[in-house]
Amino acid sequence: MGSALHVAADAAAAHAAAALLGGAAFSPADIPPGETPMQAWARCLRQQAPAAVVVHDPGPLPPDALWQLREREIPYALALTDFLQICPIRRLWRRRGEICSGPSRNGLKCALCAAPGKLDWPLVLPQFRQRPAQWQAAMAGAEVLLAPTRFLRDAWLDHGAPADRLIVLPPLGSTYLPPPPPNPPLRAPRSILYAGGWDEANGVGLLAEAVRQLESPVRVLATGALNAAAQDRLRAAFPPPHQVEFPGALDRDALHLRLRAAAAAVLPSRWQEAYGPLLDAAQWSGAVPVATAIGAMPERLIHGLNGLLADPEDPLSLAEALESAFASSWDAVAACRHREAEAAATLAAWRALAAALPAREPTLALRLGYAPLLAAAQQAFGLDPAQAEQNLRTAFEMPEMDSIEPAEQAFLQAVPLLGRVRRVHLNHALACLHQGGLRRVLVLSAGLGDAAAWFEEWGLVARAVPGDGMGGEPPSAPLARLGAHLCLSSPEPDFAPQALFLEAQADVAALRRRFPTASAVLTDTPAGLEISE
Repeated sequence: MGSALHVAADAAAAHAAAALLGGAAFSPADIPPGETPMQAWARCLRQQAPAAVVVHDPGPLPPDALWQLREREIPYALALTDFLQICPIRRLWRRRGEICSGPSRNGLKCALCAAPGKLDWPLVLPQFRQRPAQWQAAMAGAEVLLAPTRFLRDAWLDHGAPADRLIVLPPLGSTYLPPPPPNPPLRAPRSILYAGGWDEANGVGLLAEAVRQLESPVRVLATGALNAAAQDRLRAAFPPPHQVEFPGALDRDALHLRLRAAAAAVLPSRWQEAYGPLLDAAQWSGAVPVATAIGAMPERLIHGLNGLLADPEDPLSLAEALESAFASSWDAVAACRHREAEAAATLAAWRALAAALPAREPTLALRLGYAPLLAAAQQAFGLDPAQAEQNLRTAFEMPEMDSIEPAEQAFLQAVPLLGRVRRVHLNHALACLHQGGLRRVLVLSAGLGDAAAWFEEWGLVARAVPGDGMGGEPPSAPLARLGAHLCLSSPEPDFAPQALFLEAQADVAALRRRFPTASAVLTDTPAGLEISE
């Protein structure tokens, strides 16, 4: 039996994964002439006899390739990096310029969107008619499914992915830290790097309209392998006095070097981008990431800390964000520090996955993705590991279940707190606290205490207490018991918060009298953040 096999559409990515995690690499880009992807795949499986397979990006490989793994009883993990398994263009964006709800049962909608011309859809219809169902079966056979963000995890849950095998793990490429250049280039004060090409889904029209609203000239670096027609369109979209340059397609190190010379990197996306690797490169290199608040962007960017956000489909908001970027309105030190910590944690998680995958553990995804939650449940309710994992699986599979068991109740109430909406609310609170210069925060917790932990990760001094500890309505007892083993220690007697973050109903007037040093109260509600001073 061999070692792990790492599969990626890009040959460099496949070999980098094998070097970082151990094992061999397979990429459709390495296929010799005269051999189909499936023929090369079958040959690779015979020669390598892998103990496990990690599919970072299947590229042109069809779902049949994963069915072969099931038939050979080879455990595999599949990274769901975008919407490939339900969308031929990978991003759920309709040709007429709007977000798509997903494939139709007969494949006609996908064929109309993917066809080169309006009359070509009959030619491509056969390959899309059954594709979503085939991928669903292939996904069902994976030991672990990996989503790069909470946004994509939630989206795949809406499309029927098995919740007990779907966890959040950023792509392995996000762990790359480029070496510092020997002679760092001077940063141009009003320059932006854009990598979306002539593509309305990537927001080229939105960006052009935003740049035209800026009073001072801007230098636009449009990267990528753009043909002459695309370059002409981009020049026309950014008329003088703005300048457009075309550095061409850049490898990873060249991209970082260009970002060191740019003031900002912009993702004006209109489609619901699932990760945005350009954000990582910009944060490593010191260019301010600017993105529209759609898809995973408001989950990944905290406005003013590690980037800037603009309202979707709003060129004026994007123009204001660009001006803020030119003024360096972000915390570059905090952004780089958190990126380094996240990269280290991501690499450790990938290595743990690669090491554990060959054992075919039935609860591997739960153990890897929710280890702190499971450990807390074991302590809070006296469960053994198998009982804790079963309760979590039940909470995923039957979210509306009525239960009298405290542990089951705790998991049922905890699962909704693990999604994108929760993280976006906490990011909004962080942005407000950062902008207001408020560094000491007391969290009135309704459960997991994850707010205090997330605030601490971004340099605040945060303390959490249960909702019934300060005169508020008591939180659910089972969830509070679970959260007591996850949240940070209670505040010291002399802790003087500058702000209060409320997750539970409370007497705000009484809290203000008790904590007179608190100049702001932030209340997390289902509709979003409410702020009072």
